[in-house]
Amino acid sequence: MNKKLFAWLVISAMLIGVQRVTILDAAEGGFTDIAGHWAQDYIEEFVESGALSGYSDGTFKPDSYSTRAETVTMFNKFFNIAGSGYAKFSDVKPNDWHYFQVGAAFEKGYIAGFPDGTFRPNQNVTHLQALIMLYKLLGSPEYSDVTNLSSFADYNQIPADNPLYRQVVAYMVSEGVINVYPDNTLRINNSVSRAELASLLHKVGKMMLDNAQITPAISTSPSPTDGA
Repeated sequence: MNKKLFAWLVISAMLIGVQRVTILDAAEGGFTDIAGHWAQDYIEEFVESGALSGYSDGTFKPDSYSTRAETVTMFNKFFNIAGSGYAKFSDVKPNDWHYFQVGAAFEKGYIAGFPDGTFRPNQNVTHLQALIMLYKLLGSPEYSDVTNLSSFADYNQIPADNPLYRQVVAYMVSEGVINVYPDNTLRINNSVSRAELASLLHKVGKMMLDNAQITPAISTSPSPTDGA
């Protein structure tokens, strides 16, 4: 079977799921800190599928910020990308837990790192960085209309030094993927919590099911200056 088709079927089965197993009840060995959380259903969905995992103390820490290394690991699992690549960054070492995950993300082409040759794995991922990664994983769809951004109170905070940034955000807005805050802001340069990433992945998965023409995990040519 074609690998891309297989990945598509895995994601579809994961999202549709004919039978769900509730794992959040602490009495059943679930996490102790997500009952009643706004992202509980998303977290449950992806932990069950193996795309997310918690900590050894029995917590998930939904409101903790996700590092760049944790984010690519989550995306690799969601898109069924094997963590077998070799990292090409000066600050990602073979003995790091995330070495092969970062390497696989680089090999797939959805991260490029920073101009100084680093990946900064322990730095919190920003909304923009996460969206750029997802945009590349979705095949970098062509989208040039950015007029939908003006409806957000802080749209002018999207960096203007690279046209790709506004293109990515506008595309994600058009597809209903992006997380919008109650005050109608995007907070595009803020760090992303683990719960927010779970929400993003849920929306991306739904979009992929609704738009069958999208092929996930397309390899692209990395740009050394995109910060993702």
